[in-house]
Amino acid sequence: MYKFNKKKKLLHRFLISYLLAVLLPTVILGIVLHYYQTGRQRDEFIGNRQTLLLSAGATVETRLAHAEEISRSLSSSPWLLQFLEDTPSSDRDILYQYMKNIVPLLESLQTYKSEISEIRIYTFNQRVGDLLLDFYPIDELGEKLQGSSFELDDSVTLTNGWWNLEYREGKLWPVHYRAVLDRLYAKVIAVVEIECQPRILDPLLERGEETEEIYLLQDGEQLFSLQGSGMAGQALEQLDLQVFSSPSTEVRLWSQPPYLVEKVYLDYMKVNFVFLTPSSAVWRQAFLFEYALLPMLLFFLAANLLFLPAIFKPLHNISQLAGHMRRQEAQQLTPYDGKITHDEIGDLISAFNDMVAETDLLKEAVQRSEILRKNAQLEALQAQLNPHFFYGTLENIRMIAEAHGETLIADIAVSFGSLIRYSLARTYFVPVSEEIRIAEQYLSIQDRRVGNRFSVEWTKHLENEDFLCPKFVLFTMVENVFTHCISMTREKIRIKIKILQDAGDLYLVVENNGPPVPPERVQEIMGLLNQHEKRRDFRGACNGRGIFNIHDRLQLYYGNDYGFTFYSGAEGTRCCAHLRQLTSEEKKIFIGGENRIAEGIDCR
Repeated sequence: MYKFNKKKKLLHRFLISYLLAVLLPTVILGIVLHYYQTGRQRDEFIGNRQTLLLSAGATVETRLAHAEEISRSLSSSPWLLQFLEDTPSSDRDILYQYMKNIVPLLESLQTYKSEISEIRIYTFNQRVGDLLLDFYPIDELGEKLQGSSFELDDSVTLTNGWWNLEYREGKLWPVHYRAVLDRLYAKVIAVVEIECQPRILDPLLERGEETEEIYLLQDGEQLFSLQGSGMAGQALEQLDLQVFSSPSTEVRLWSQPPYLVEKVYLDYMKVNFVFLTPSSAVWRQAFLFEYALLPMLLFFLAANLLFLPAIFKPLHNISQLAGHMRRQEAQQLTPYDGKITHDEIGDLISAFNDMVAETDLLKEAVQRSEILRKNAQLEALQAQLNPHFFYGTLENIRMIAEAHGETLIADIAVSFGSLIRYSLARTYFVPVSEEIRIAEQYLSIQDRRVGNRFSVEWTKHLENEDFLCPKFVLFTMVENVFTHCISMTREKIRIKIKILQDAGDLYLVVENNGPPVPPERVQEIMGLLNQHEKRRDFRGACNGRGIFNIHDRLQLYYGNDYGFTFYSGAEGTRCCAHLRQLTSEEKKIFIGGENRIAEGIDCR
């Protein structure tokens, strides 16, 4: 009960601390960042829109300037002045002068600028206006500009030129007028009209679909309304038109009504272009959401709630692991069977489980080593019963065989006695030359027994014949050839034995061309080399006991990088034992004390 309440109190303290130290500051920070980011992006967006608007206005102004330049050059042309002031009396002469001087002038100007739609000249000379195609009576100009502020007697406006906007065919046509004065600048003799293509205003009028309406204002009064839907017109009524009458370019966001208002002033035309766009469409386009605060708060809350278990679960796992460790017994450790997370706490639990597994392996290894040590002691005691009885018996056999002329039996008795003495010697390591000698004695016995069944080829590349190796490594590999190959076939077996030294490493290789071991058997044996617990269920011919013995001893003495390997295929079987030089410390452990190095042994 006490532990339960204690855990609850700790949990409450943790939750309160998490609320004050993480959740609340995170939400507040999210609100501040939202308003800061929204304001910054709004300012950046408005600045970008204003820059684009200024660029479009400057492009249109440049095109208007080109049109005024054409108007100015035409109104001051000496050919036109001469034609209007000194008009010939006959129609034929008028047409001649017109074709000779005026037509090339008009064609050159209209070809030079593709923005020009048409050039007209309104003249006071009624005969010229009625007779020529590009000339019109001055009365038609008055009707065309009816209701405008343009006056023929306004010499300043006429001299400097004047722009008018005409709306027809669903398009805006910019038209520029400039007076043609006589040579004394005393009176107006004609007015030049330059009608531009509607595309000259495209940089301003080509807007996205989100723009609901475009207005043209002059002196605070509405001139035209384009692309209108009605809704924007109601919004414009709520705004003060005088705000848009100033000669400037600006972009504003209005909350009531919710519209983005963009205004650009064209100085040439003295006209303000006003564009009304719903704020919602603008925010969607710019990825800004005015009402995104609530979703952001919900996101921060959800993120914190999802983050809470990431902190609480590791603390819970630590508590569970601590309780599991307190319940352990000194004699038997058990691994933690709870959930292992992918973090440092999970690494701690995995390390504990690995420690338990390694402890169990060490206990098993210690127990196995103890059993092996006891067995070795028993074998040593048995070997000490009276080995001289065996040696004496073999010597008697040798003497009797020699007395009866049985030299073969005598030689076998000598070799067998040498093997007995070698096997009973109380040592683990011998010079490799001694291991080679005992293998040669074994081969001599087999040669006398089945000499016509095999041949032996030795290859020795030894830098040091005193290189130490464990007993019966090479001997067991040679013996396996006779146990599993020669007894299985009537064919003659070629045996190749290689002793190869590479600096501090030694390779003992035995090859034969006898019947191969089945591939699945080879795979089984190689798979069991490092799986001791599965060997007890391994049965059948070629059960690998000698191989396992060699591999275990080599790894015990030299480590996991050394051991035994073998291959068997259509060309025969190849076995290899890989070992190395012992260090001085290892020599003290394995050879020091009672374990002297075996020397040459002879039965005679």
